[in-house]
Amino acid sequence: MEDGSDVDKIAEQLIIRKTKISSVDITQTPADHLMKSRLLGHFDKCCNGYFSGTVTVLRNDSSISCKLSPG
Repeated sequence: MEDGSDVDKIAEQLIIRKTKISSVDITQTPADHLMKSRLLGHFDKCCNGYFSGTVTVLRNDSSISCKLSPG
């Protein structure tokens, strides 16, 4: 995807939220599979289903993780 796309913005928001949660209580940090699910869930619902085919492939591919890290 191009720079500044929705996926970049949503992923950045998830990173910020995960970091804030970790700074308060590391045991409450969302697991990577939940982060992947949230990110894919956003794109499954947006744009009148435009991304739904891609989301289905990514959701079913267990080799793809959502290891989000700042910067």
